[in-house]
Amino acid sequence: MLYGIKFVAGYLLGTDIAGRNLRVFPDDTFIASYPRSGNTWTRFLIANLVHPEPPVTFANLETIIPDASALSSRQFKRVPRPRLIKTHEYFEPRYRKVIYLVRDPRDVVLSLYSFRRKYRAVDDSYPIERYVADRFLPGDLDVSWGEHVGSWLGTRMNQPAPKRCRRQSSGAPRIACDSSRRSSMKCGSPPRESAPMSLLSPKQSRVHGSRSYPNRRWR
Repeated sequence: MLYGIKFVAGYLLGTDIAGRNLRVFPDDTFIASYPRSGNTWTRFLIANLVHPEPPVTFANLETIIPDASALSSRQFKRVPRPRLIKTHEYFEPRYRKVIYLVRDPRDVVLSLYSFRRKYRAVDDSYPIERYVADRFLPGDLDVSWGEHVGSWLGTRMNQPAPKRCRRQSSGAPRIACDSSRRSSMKCGSPPRESAPMSLLSPKQSRVHGSRSYPNRRWR
């Protein structure tokens, strides 16, 4: 009861975060990824292609491709359709049109480790080895990299695969996209091979095609 009152009050005041409660329309397209996987870089790339004028900057990016975890539900009502939306949510069956970004987990963990140190979530003296074993693999952001990627690639059942993009971080930024596991559609140069599966714990390595992950709140 109390949660319901808070939810309604937040919506009316415009203080809620749309997040997973975002109202989804059939013509919405989502750019989804685990954090630190190149989502913002991809938003700039797509925004400049879709809106060549005026120049896309951090000042107007949220109005072109808004972040579901940054705007309220009322603010999203003012975004013109069809909408391009950024999200870090794990698998959501209501999202019908999805570009899913996959970055090598070895690069993700280094970026996330630096991000956590920058904002003092971990101390500078915290060893990277401990961070990987104690925080990244179990899930530093409510769900782990393996669970997040597995939820999108493993729980689509008989639905068409989302457009999957893999980002290569070494050297000049490159991105390769494919619409199926056999890479029937590619753009850019092919990325390097993915990290060995030993990066994932046995629990995280198991993907159940007909089972979605727990309804955990994403930050």
